[in-house]
Amino acid sequence: MRLDLTKLTTQSAFDLATNQAHRLEKSNFALPEQPDFFCVELADILHLPSAWGRGEGLCLYQSNIIPMETYVDDYVFELINKPLEDIWFNKRYTSEFDVSVDDRLVCIVANFLSATFGHWTEEILKVIIFENRGVKPHYVISHLPKFAAEFLKILGVPEERMIDAEGPTLYRRTLFATGLSHQNVDSYSYALMELRAKMDERFGGRAPGGGGRYWLERRHVSSAFGQSGTANKEEVYKLIGRYGFNVVDMSEYSIEEQISIARSADILAGPHGSQFVHAQFQRYGGCLIECFSPVYVNPSIFKIVKVLDLEYHQITARSHVLWPYTIGRECNVDIELLEIILNKFTN
Repeated sequence: MRLDLTKLTTQSAFDLATNQAHRLEKSNFALPEQPDFFCVELADILHLPSAWGRGEGLCLYQSNIIPMETYVDDYVFELINKPLEDIWFNKRYTSEFDVSVDDRLVCIVANFLSATFGHWTEEILKVIIFENRGVKPHYVISHLPKFAAEFLKILGVPEERMIDAEGPTLYRRTLFATGLSHQNVDSYSYALMELRAKMDERFGGRAPGGGGRYWLERRHVSSAFGQSGTANKEEVYKLIGRYGFNVVDMSEYSIEEQISIARSADILAGPHGSQFVHAQFQRYGGCLIECFSPVYVNPSIFKIVKVLDLEYHQITARSHVLWPYTIGRECNVDIELLEIILNKFTN
C-alpha cells in the first residue's frame, strides 16, 4: 500500500458513518443538564502504529481523513499535519508498505499523544463508559508504553481484548465515541466519577483524612523541548521537608502504586507535567500546587479542579524584560511564594 499523506483532512466519525449513532445511558453520576454520550461504528479504518513517536498512532478513513474523535482539539490537528513536513514522521509510511486486516470490533486508543500518560488518561474516559455499559470492544494499544495495558487491566479489561499490532492494520469494524478530554470533563463529569468509583471498587474505600503530601518530581523526563523538572531542587526539597512532603517520581511506580499515592494525597505539588492528571484520583477538596517555567505555561487540569473542587495554586518562575528566564522549560520554583501557600494550607 502507498499513501499520500500530504493532503490529510479531518471530519467527525459521526458525519462519516452511514449507520446510526448509538446513545449510551448516562449513569447515576450524571447531572440532568449534562449531554449524552454516543458511539458509532465505522468500516475500514487504517491504523498506522507509531506514525510519530513510539505509540503515537494515526487513524485514517478512506486513506486521508482523520476522524476528529482521535485527537483532542484543532491545535492537535495542526501538530499532526506539521510533522508530515519534517523528520518527526515515521518514514516507514512514506513508501510502499504491507497492511494486515482485522475483522474484530475494536476501539483504537493508540492515537496521537496517547503515549503521553496525561493524554492516555483521556483515552480511558471512554473505556470506562464502554465497559460499564457492556460494550466490550477489543482495544488497540499498538506500541503504547506498558502503563496502557496495566491501566486497562485495572479497569477489568482482559489481555485477550487488547491488541498490540506490530504493523499497519485495516480494522473492518471500529468504534468511535463522543470526544472526551480534560478540556470538557466538566460537561461529562459522570465519566470521571465512574472512573473514580472503579478505583474505589478496585482499591477499597479511602482512609479518612488522607494526609499525604507529595512533591511530584520529573527525574527521567526530557523531550525535544528540553528538561522540565525542578531546577532549584536543593532549596525546594529543604523547604517542603519541613512540611512533611515526600518526593516521588510517578514513573518509578506501577500504575496501581501511582493511583494509591494520589488517592492518599492531601497535597500534590511539583513542576508541570503529566503527573498532575493524578489529581483526578485525589480526594475532594485536596490541594494542588503546579509550578511552571515562564516560557512554558500550559495548564491542562482546570476542569478536573472544577469537578473535584480542588484548591489550586499556580507558581510561575520570575522573568523580566531586562533579566529574561534562561533555563528553558526547567522550573525554578519561587520559594517565597511556595512557602506562603504551604503555610496557609497546612495551617
